[in-house]
Amino acid sequence: MFYILQLLAFTSTFTQGHDQAPLIESDVRPDAKPETWLSKYGKPIDQPFSGFLSFSHIPHAVCLEDENVSMDIAVLGFPFDTAVSYRPGARFGPYAIRSGSRRQRDIRGYTLSWGVNPYDQGLSIIDCGDVRFSAYRVC
Repeated sequence: MFYILQLLAFTSTFTQGHDQAPLIESDVRPDAKPETWLSKYGKPIDQPFSGFLSFSHIPHAVCLEDENVSMDIAVLGFPFDTAVSYRPGARFGPYAIRSGSRRQRDIRGYTLSWGVNPYDQGLSIIDCGDVRFSAYRVC
């Protein structure tokens, strides 16, 4: 315990000897804008295992709720499995497809069967999420 107190006393005297005073609110200019993460480091690129879970890391929006979203192709999930007996699990299909597509990207989406990158065709592709519904409501 005595050694810890001595170490704390040494560090406090060591830090007080520096020329730079601690930053307090009055030292910041009122017209100075704080530096944002984006301006300092640039746009982050998600790793294949990180980021928002969207199909092939394409942009995502809630298209069924936001009518101002425009797209040429929409990826839309329908997690539904109440029509099967004793075989639940299809409700996890849209999540599994999105999770399985995490290694794909728009910058390296070349397909050998088509001979092109489908993301380079000038189309706007958006992941619209899943359809929200209740399995207990009869339409």
